[in-house]
Amino acid sequence: MATLSFIIRFDIRAIQVITQNERGDNLDAASYTPSGWEIIETVVEYLKTSHDLLISRVTAERVITKLASAKENAPDMKMEIRGRLVRLGIPGATEISNTELFELLSDHFSRALFRIIWGIKANLAFYSDHSDIEIGKQVTLTGDFCEIRHFDTLLEEGLQETCGSEFTVIVQEQKHL
Repeated sequence: MATLSFIIRFDIRAIQVITQNERGDNLDAASYTPSGWEIIETVVEYLKTSHDLLISRVTAERVITKLASAKENAPDMKMEIRGRLVRLGIPGATEISNTELFELLSDHFSRALFRIIWGIKANLAFYSDHSDIEIGKQVTLTGDFCEIRHFDTLLEEGLQETCGSEFTVIVQEQKHL
């Protein structure tokens, strides 16, 4: 009997829902948006228009991975961000909180969770007709944005609510340069 597991890759290019067998062979893969790129662009544009600060995409990615939370009411955190003042062209800085970032990115996170849960549910429905396949209840979350705080918890809750069974979401930590 084959056992299936799910790998979710949430990175700059796309969100991928990958179904694998126990040997690590990919049986199915689907890509969805919003991609991390859209999330990064949202942060860059927000800081440019609301804080008069021009930052690089690399800086935006760092802000997201260090400060963003997918859940409201996370413990308050702040981060200083350095860039260039848009109107003056000189170096400048601003401070942003995780609450401010949550308000900015919550729609992106909701859409990402919806796409992931939908992708897993579609695969569960497809493979449920195969009596020789056991569906594993473990989901591995990987990619550039896998460590966004509380994203794994919301994914577990959403899968339980939508699919009617408990899944364990494991975050595969990324090596940051």
